[in-house]
Amino acid sequence: MIDDIPTCDELISRIVSGAEELITERLGGMVTSSESEALSA
Repeated sequence: MIDDIPTCDELISRIVSGAEELITERLGGMVTSSESEALSA
């Protein structure tokens, strides 16, 4: 069931946040802080 209808901006932000979390958790040893900051920019 759909509980909310996010705006495009909110939806993209959620997707990007989820991707960043997965990258950090699974590939954290390979990603340096400067690279992870570049991903969020």
